[in-house]
Parts: sequence; structure tokens; C-alpha cells
Amino acid sequence: GIRDDLVTGVQTCALPICNRLNVAEKGMTRPQLDLLLGQKGADATLRNRLKRFLDLCDQGRFAPASFSPENKEEAFDDASALIPDLDEQLS
Repeated sequence: GIRDDLVTGVQTCALPICNRLNVAEKGMTRPQLDLLLGQKGADATLRNRLKRFLDLCDQGRFAPASFSPENKEEAFDDASALIPDLDEQLS
């Protein structure tokens, strides 16, 4: 369902980010991730995009009844844009 798709989407987005930062994805809090991304050169705009993406995924995971197919599509579009943008800024 939508929840499983979003979990997969978060994992798909998180894994390359964590690999690039050389950190484990499990147990990392959002503030820790934001701090690391900032230290590695990701600008505030990109870090805010990531935060919005994670918020959208949380909405789908924890309140799936309020999550529309359009929200799901938006989340996957965001992930597909975020990964290369983060990769570019973290290179």
C-alpha cells in the first residue's frame, strides 16, 4: 500500500545520502542529518527540501487516510530530484 511505498521511497532516498555522508541510516535524527548535511556543504534550501520530503513521507506513513495518490507522486518526484541535487552539493 501507500505506507509500504513510502517506506521504500524514504529508504531509496536515505541510502545514497547516508552512503555519501559515510553514516548509518538507522538511528539518525533529522537534526543530526541536517547538521551533517550542512557541515558537508548542502545549502539551507536543499536541506529544507529534504525536510519537506521527509515530512510528506511521515504524513503517508502515519496518516495514510489523509494521503492522496497525488501526495505519493509528489513524494517520489521529490525523491528523484533530491538525490542528484544532494549528490551534486556533497561532491
